[in-house]
Amino acid sequence: MDLSLIAFALCIASLTFSRATAHCSTSWQSQDCSEDADQGVVITEAVASSTVSTSLSSFIETCDTTAPKSEIARFLGHCEAVVKPNVQTIDNYCGSARSAGVQIAKTKLLEELTSISQTLNLTITYVRSCGVDKTPLQETKGVSLAELSWSAYQIVLTLKRLFLSISYLSKQHPEVTQLTNSILTSISVSLSNLIGACSEQVNLFEARFFQLVSPDMKSLGKIPHGFASFIGPPTS
Repeated sequence: MDLSLIAFALCIASLTFSRATAHCSTSWQSQDCSEDADQGVVITEAVASSTVSTSLSSFIETCDTTAPKSEIARFLGHCEAVVKPNVQTIDNYCGSARSAGVQIAKTKLLEELTSISQTLNLTITYVRSCGVDKTPLQETKGVSLAELSWSAYQIVLTLKRLFLSISYLSKQHPEVTQLTNSILTSISVSLSNLIGACSEQVNLFEARFFQLVSPDMKSLGKIPHGFASFIGPPTS
């Protein structure tokens, strides 16, 4: 077994286990940024999901290079499941920070964003370990090219939600822009590289993926921090 893959697996396990432990007694409490709310709220900690639907045992193994398509889809699914609680936490910041007098827990916000960045980068490593899919138009272990592309698109949608939440928060608290600019740009680059890695490993992935993305292209292009950079060539 490749030691680098074991290290990656342990990193994912650590990220997910620590999140599940920290939030085992909390509940999903999503808040819409557009709604009215009470004034004078102090954000000290975020409410996150009590359930992270990831199977850690599936990471403690090497990629089945005979079935790249299904393996990559599996890794993308795990990536989304790990990232979603981070995004939900930031959504809750957004939902609470409707008053100009709100105190932002900057360290906690950066922790959530850093966790997202790390998860994306680790997933890129795993995707690239799967080898090239020689039969992109054939199903592999029940996974089609369309299903693989859909898995990648779900990550785009989840991160779109994240960037819009931060954009809202920045309007209420301009200091958030400077605080998050670097890490959000890094996340954009990682998303671009993840989509690029999928394209490298599975021929025709890009064509099918962009069929899903194209209807939303205009709105994606308006998101700051280079979010839509995955539309162009990946950055190495």
